[in-house]
Amino acid sequence: MSQYRNIPDTDKCYSEVAKSGERVFCVTVPELVSCGVSETYMKRGISAQRNGEVYCWPHHKEGNTVYIHYEGLKDKYKALIRSVLMDGKDIAEWYAVNGRLNDIMNRFNPYINAVYNDEDYIENDRFIQDYAFADGSALSAELAKKYRDALVWIAFLSKVRDKKTVLEMGYARAGVFWDDVEFALRSKSISLPKVYTKLQAKIREYIRRGAVCLISEKIGNTSAVKITDEAGEWLIAHFASPVERMTVERLFVLYNSVAGQMKWKPLVSSRTIQMFLNRPDVKPKWYGMRYGELKAKEKYVRQHKTVLPTCRDALWYSDGTKLNLYYLDEKGRIATCQVYEVMDAYSEVFLGYHISKSENYEAQYNAFKMAIKFAGYRPYELKYDNQGGHKRLQTGNFLEKVARLSINTAPYNGKSKTIESAFGRFQSGFMSGWNFTGQNITTKRLESKANMEFILANKNNLPNLENAIKQYLQYRTEWNNARHPKSGIPRLQMYRDSVNPKARKIELWDMVDLFWVRSAKPVTYTNAGITIRINNQKYTYEVFTEKGLPDTAFMLRNIDRKFYVYYDPDDLDNVKLFSVDKDSRFVADARPYIEVHRAKQDQDELDASFIKYQELEGKRQRVEMMQRTEDLMKKYGTHPEQNGLNMPPIKGLNMKNEKCKNRSVPVEIGGYEKEMSNLDELDLAEEYDKYINSKIDFDKYKDL
Repeated sequence: MSQYRNIPDTDKCYSEVAKSGERVFCVTVPELVSCGVSETYMKRGISAQRNGEVYCWPHHKEGNTVYIHYEGLKDKYKALIRSVLMDGKDIAEWYAVNGRLNDIMNRFNPYINAVYNDEDYIENDRFIQDYAFADGSALSAELAKKYRDALVWIAFLSKVRDKKTVLEMGYARAGVFWDDVEFALRSKSISLPKVYTKLQAKIREYIRRGAVCLISEKIGNTSAVKITDEAGEWLIAHFASPVERMTVERLFVLYNSVAGQMKWKPLVSSRTIQMFLNRPDVKPKWYGMRYGELKAKEKYVRQHKTVLPTCRDALWYSDGTKLNLYYLDEKGRIATCQVYEVMDAYSEVFLGYHISKSENYEAQYNAFKMAIKFAGYRPYELKYDNQGGHKRLQTGNFLEKVARLSINTAPYNGKSKTIESAFGRFQSGFMSGWNFTGQNITTKRLESKANMEFILANKNNLPNLENAIKQYLQYRTEWNNARHPKSGIPRLQMYRDSVNPKARKIELWDMVDLFWVRSAKPVTYTNAGITIRINNQKYTYEVFTEKGLPDTAFMLRNIDRKFYVYYDPDDLDNVKLFSVDKDSRFVADARPYIEVHRAKQDQDELDASFIKYQELEGKRQRVEMMQRTEDLMKKYGTHPEQNGLNMPPIKGLNMKNEKCKNRSVPVEIGGYEKEMSNLDELDLAEEYDKYINSKIDFDKYKDL
């Protein structure tokens, strides 16, 4: 059938009367053949048009179909088309009867249907339904329908005046759109101006005043309904006042009681006041004081329309919410707790979480730690609220270290946080357990509320906290693997497949810098290792050699030296020692101090071998220490033997050479050294080999 078509944005348009993106009246090749035009002749003409040889067969191609543009054809072909295909009518007359309105409404309906969910439309529709004249009478059903039909159209037109929306509807020019609007208004007998300039003026008046602009002042003597400026101020002041919350009925009585004194006309019906207070230009004047400033802000302050990130780790959100699952606590009481989540805004993947009694520093710290480990990268930007433990995190510059930009969201502005929207969809769409607590207390949907009757009847069947957490993690996994509402790709896949060139990869030292805690004060290294106190519990560490043995050389060099100890609260099996100076340099890793059983009865093979090894190593160390000192004294002539005195023996060595006990001559020291040398090569090696070759896994001391 002959029809108007929008030429797609393509290079397959060969026309002087229309171009890509424009709307044009078309006929097809088979339709012209039915008019008696030779198909062969027509194809030659179309080919010549494409080659620029003729300009009387304008057309464009969509798929395999050629659409010939009526306006560019010769008059004889136009007359033939009107005679055979259009019942002798011209285009406008034929199209009006044969589908123009349907074509227009197919374009308009998606946008008109969206109006019914608009808050402004809903309020204005209620205004028309509640409208009352001065005598208290309401609009007739016929008039109410007339005005409500007009309201739908003017609300629709107020939303689609911009060029972008007009183009979305398939119009290349705004003029064609407004021609179709006028045609539709006339065809449907909508009570709105049909002339373009007057229609635009009415749309502007609607935006300014609301539905009251649609009601004719000639009907019902609405002039009598008018309230003077002074009376209007009086009504607003009394209705807005939080001192005494006035109802419309009480305000009506009070108004009439003072009307004579104020020289106002008394009102016949309270609906006149209700109609006045609900006028769009009046409502903002009392709304905030009556319902709260935040409610007014949400309703009347312009909202930003933002575009979400284009790749992962460009923006993370973090926030805490109720776990939304009931469980039985250790005292058998029904309880719930808090969960703190970190989310990637691009993919909506929950990256890290922590469950605790309250939203505090520990919860936030652990959630960020999990998120960083999961991502392997720092986010470019992090947004968080200013509640709970965030102030402590800010004080320690933690949040500034996590991301290049760390921004706290505006308070009392939930709409600015994508994560709150995600929480709502997660709770309503995935948390399906019978122990669901329901969503926010302000929710109105029954599906979003808890079935407390059933929960109380099954109190003893509620899970404990551990199982409630498992239940939550199952829902969380389902969310991360579900399809993203916009891309249609599973959230986790969407996150994994994305690359952010501006996100910095996390290295080991980044984790230390971000998540390891430094001891509050420097700690002294002793011959019993280095001891720190964490949560009122002592932990002792020592430095080991590459072979996994206590590093006695390090100990000897650093006894009485102070270090800062850095540790991971979640993994206390390894700490790092840093120097106490301006640069605070890394010195060594330390692991838990090796402990052995004191009672021989409790000692195993490993204990006995290690005790023997340490005993011999201690003797060797003592001799070396004394030998180094004696060598220095000899070098500078301060050795006791150089001054006619004897050196005391080293106690507790029990050497075979008894002469070592009398160290009055150098030879005796030499004999002692020889005996000690033999000990090192034989006994010490034997004990060391026993230790190394022990069937007992000594690595347990390293990898706890």
